[in-house]
Amino acid sequence: MGLYALAGNFIGIFTAYILGGEHTLIDAGLYGYNAILTALAVGIVFRDGANRLSRYSAIIACVVTVVFIGSVDTVLLPFGLPALTMPFALSTSIFIGARMMMRHT
Repeated sequence: MGLYALAGNFIGIFTAYILGGEHTLIDAGLYGYNAILTALAVGIVFRDGANRLSRYSAIIACVVTVVFIGSVDTVLLPFGLPALTMPFALSTSIFIGARMMMRHT
């Protein structure tokens, strides 16, 4: 779990930096925090048995979470509301739902 947490943090911060995220939010750890939660949820907690692809879906889910952080922050900014863990919940729900749909086909 620790390796997934480290990887999620690195992927989240790196993706935010590449996409031009706000440096204050990167320094505050918002991008890393949500990416860690996503990596743990998609990669370990909701894993389908010994599926090797869960690693790769966790990596992609971390990148998608960072994109969701930017979009949710932009939507909620006029209302003065923080995004908190909404990007994590959205990303994890999408990836777990996609796994369930792929299993039934």
